[in-house]
This record gives sequence, structure tokens and C-alpha cells, in this order.
Amino acid sequence: MDGTRGATITRAKIRDKRIRRDDIANIKTPTLILWGEDDPTIAVEAAYAFHAAIASSKLIVYPNTGHVPQEEVADQSAADVRAFLSAAVITLRR
Repeated sequence: MDGTRGATITRAKIRDKRIRRDDIANIKTPTLILWGEDDPTIAVEAAYAFHAAIASSKLIVYPNTGHVPQEEVADQSAADVRAFLSAAVITLRR
């Protein structure tokens, strides 16, 4: 996609890369966390930590899946996103 390479390079140059763990708990928006159980880049334990820190989160861990579940299990992850967004819309309408 046009601009992706440049954005990735810019993001990599950011000097302060620390995760602000204290800020994660401030997320109040319903949050869907999709993670591959076999992610070689960021261990699945990080997914559980995010889920524990974000009160309004839902975590889905895909077995036999690596770092890119949206490609590796595209149909399932897309269905999970649709279901999550549909539930959020229903909640907002109430």
C-alpha cells in the first residue's frame, strides 16, 4: 500500500519505544485483541498482559498461528472482528 514503507521507517526511528504500561490501563474503549499462539515476534504472554490491563478487552488467541493472524487465519479473524464490531454497535444503540 502506498505510504506503508515510509510509515514503517518513520515509526522505527522513534527514539522512545517504551511501552507505557501505566497508560494501557487507561484504555476504556472496548478493545479486541487478536493474537497468534505461536507468534515468534511478540510472545503470547503479552496478549494476556494487555487483556489483563484493559478492563473492556476481549482476547482471542488463535492456535497454530504466528504474528499475522489477519493473514494466517483470515476468514476466522475477519469473522471475529465482525462479531466484535456488531456487538459494539448494538451496545452503542442501547
